[in-house]
Amino acid sequence: MIETALAKGRELPPWVGTEPDLNPGDDFFLTAFYDLSTCRQYSESVPGHIPWTAIAEYSDRSGLYPETAAGFIRVIRSMDSVFLQWHAGKQKQEMDKQQRRSKYNPSRNKTGKY
Repeated sequence: MIETALAKGRELPPWVGTEPDLNPGDDFFLTAFYDLSTCRQYSESVPGHIPWTAIAEYSDRSGLYPETAAGFIRVIRSMDSVFLQWHAGKQKQEMDKQQRRSKYNPSRNKTGKY
């Protein structure tokens, strides 16, 4: 994204190059989410939810106490929901982009010419 904007002479948004402030322990949740994302199933390039069983096992293997594990599971599931919403929006943008291209670009005829 940065390279494209710079190549086109566009200004970068203010949030580019800044990292969010992390609270102590946030890195644990981020690492867990990235690790657990490898457990999700895909159907026709559409990601599914991270399985509850994978989150619970991660919690157990990380040595979380049962009362902490419940909160951990809620946080990961919330992160997963946000990711899935973001991914659906990204797919919709790509589909809209393809539809606009096909609308404005003539279809090839049987000879392969425009």
